[in-house]
Amino acid sequence: MKKRLLCLLLGLLLFTAVPASAYQITGFSLNARQALLVSLDTGDVLYTKGADERVFPASLTTVMTAVLLLEKVSDLDGTTVTVSKNAVNSLLGTGLAVMELKAGEQLTARQLLYCLLVPSAADAANVIAEYCAGSNAAFIDQMNARAQALGMTGTHYADVYGSHHADHYTTVNDLALLFRHALTFDAFCEVTAAARYEMAATNLSPARTLVTTNFLIDRSTAYYYSYARQGKTAYTDEAGRCLVNTAEYGGYHYLCIVMGCPPTDDKGNTVRREFTDARNLFRWAFNSFEYKSVIDPQTPVGEAPVALSRDVDHVPLLLENGLSAVLPVEADSSTVRVEPHLDRPTFDAPIQKGDVLGTADLYYAEEKLGSVRLVAAESVPASFWLVLWRRVTDLVSSRIFLLFVALALLAIFIFLLLVLLLNRKGRKKTRKVVYRPIPEDKPEKRKK
Repeated sequence: MKKRLLCLLLGLLLFTAVPASAYQITGFSLNARQALLVSLDTGDVLYTKGADERVFPASLTTVMTAVLLLEKVSDLDGTTVTVSKNAVNSLLGTGLAVMELKAGEQLTARQLLYCLLVPSAADAANVIAEYCAGSNAAFIDQMNARAQALGMTGTHYADVYGSHHADHYTTVNDLALLFRHALTFDAFCEVTAAARYEMAATNLSPARTLVTTNFLIDRSTAYYYSYARQGKTAYTDEAGRCLVNTAEYGGYHYLCIVMGCPPTDDKGNTVRREFTDARNLFRWAFNSFEYKSVIDPQTPVGEAPVALSRDVDHVPLLLENGLSAVLPVEADSSTVRVEPHLDRPTFDAPIQKGDVLGTADLYYAEEKLGSVRLVAAESVPASFWLVLWRRVTDLVSSRIFLLFVALALLAIFIFLLLVLLLNRKGRKKTRKVVYRPIPEDKPEKRKK
């Protein structure tokens, strides 16, 4: 039960963690074309290679198939599913791995989950698809819809088990989203951590032993890694050797994904370098990194300008919460750089202690560790007279006030203009007409 709860917690942590930096591996070279190593405790990405490149998932497809089954069925042991002829016959001649289930055979949902994830049985995937959606086509639609809902924007499914198809693809980052969601299911954690499973007899088949394809968790192989936990393998010629796996040691938990590992060496010998790659990445992480408190939340990290207060003109800033991250063992947390981003250039008093004033990005070796909200370290009272003066000046400079003044001036102008016009009209009405008398004609003087 303790392991189940731990698995659930790790899955949930990944949804809330803040992605952080990536480092260069040391001491070994990687064979995978794409890879990712992420802390399940913090979400810090320690290593990434081509994580957004399109890749073929092969039978890692069955992780999504399993997720849809687990989201539909709550009672795995109490749910019985009958194998159809189509689920079996549609795979004849494909060369895909199968459990050789028989038409009419009845299995519990838990048994189907083991068949799906331990030996990657394609017939079990068909049975699950038909049970959940009625047909493979309808189930594939559900897979693509669920991928979009999970944020897997670089993924598209064309079948339910992972045979090669040009329109069947994903990315390493999308696989990380899917796998960490799958980790929230207890049954998924149990099944993907099982090296063997003794499956009870069904109505048409005797008891069988299922053997994992994941050598990291199989003690009988040379690739066994004692700290490995849940995992899933995959392979096609086009996809190469692929592996998703978790590991736990000393209170640290990691998720590793390696894709596109070569199936043979230069001499044509079969190799399983997906296991050596994953094991090397896990060892590098466990030996080279540790969980550290990046900065004390009680240590001021800057200050914000304050207006409308007679007491202070700046308020100290604190991180709302401390930030912890997985850092190199030799890293000195005092070298962490804090880059504040205030919500505005100046903050008006009153300000209460704990008010959020912005955010801060934290960097180590120029790699972003995460972001934390900035809060006021103390309260700042406002000055009554400064607030009053601000309101007066705001009122005087407001558009409404200026419009009011303009309208008032316009009204006065119109009023004066009307008065002037009326005065002129009145003067015209009272003006008197003065008639000048016409002088009488004078007789001409006679000439002497």
